Amino acid sequence: MTHFDADHWEGLRLLAENLRFLARPTMKLYYPRLPDRAPKVADATFAMLVTSRFSGTRPLELATALESVAKVVRHPLARGNEFEAGQRRWEVMWPPEQLSPGLWRRLERAVREAEELAQRLDRAGFPMLRANLEEAYERPFPGGDDTTSHYETGRNDGWADDAAAWDLGQQQRQSRGVRSATGSRHRERPGKPANGVHGLDAVSSELIPSEFRGAFIETSKRLAAANNDISLVFHDRHSSLAVFGDASRQVLRSALRGMDSHYRVVLAPHHGTYRLPSAFPSADVCIAQAGDSHAERWPTHLADHKQRRSCVNTARVGTISVW
Repeated sequence: MTHFDADHWEGLRLLAENLRFLARPTMKLYYPRLPDRAPKVADATFAMLVTSRFSGTRPLELATALESVAKVVRHPLARGNEFEAGQRRWEVMWPPEQLSPGLWRRLERAVREAEELAQRLDRAGFPMLRANLEEAYERPFPGGDDTTSHYETGRNDGWADDAAAWDLGQQQRQSRGVRSATGSRHRERPGKPANGVHGLDAVSSELIPSEFRGAFIETSKRLAAANNDISLVFHDRHSSLAVFGDASRQVLRSALRGMDSHYRVVLAPHHGTYRLPSAFPSADVCIAQAGDSHAERWPTHLADHKQRRSCVNTARVGTISVW
């Protein structure tokens, strides 16, 4: 899981709901370790998403769905860590354990704006965002030193408790008169993303009144950008594959230090919509995993990557296999 946007991990949840094993296997879940002093970024992102009727995927849905079919060992990763998968060894280049002052200020500002907006909405009689923030902070997605040592030793009994706590939180909010954003633990399918944030064109007026709609969308966009900036960036030691999640151009400048100048396959950052730094590696094949809305900005990628004939976009060519 490169980062905490649902379009990058919800497929795992949907897959888990349809998996059945004769014997309970062990599954390793790798995801970005939240840098020191920035743990609230993912939590606040989840809270904003669940407040939007059309983007209300709970973060614990992935945990409980995987745990229902397998024993899951969680591995938060930071720059300098390595892991094994697909019979290869991978080196993590981002996120760092410590943020630069500039990036820290961006993340902190995004979280602060979400908290201030939640207070304003609560005073206006719309407590949903505040309740979702409180719940996210109480049961955050794992990350950091304590969680790393806890879960890498194989202890995993907390996930069942997470599921029970989620149900208890729902009951408590209902008893306080706080209405669930989605009405269930399953996400309603979003329409075309608005301004790069899924489903915000259809935010329910029952949850977010019209006078707060602009602030909600802008805060969500800022949090989405902050969330992208902690994307997991990794590559293998044989220059076969480099993965960049939704890392921004600013992040890529740092993450690329120590990476190779050419790979067999590169997955284009942020679905092939971002500007690329000059040091971005070339590739035999560069693949943008994109939908129709992302494809509109594909020329931005092509202009910077300057290898037009070997850059392909799934929105235009469908499934791509490389061997």
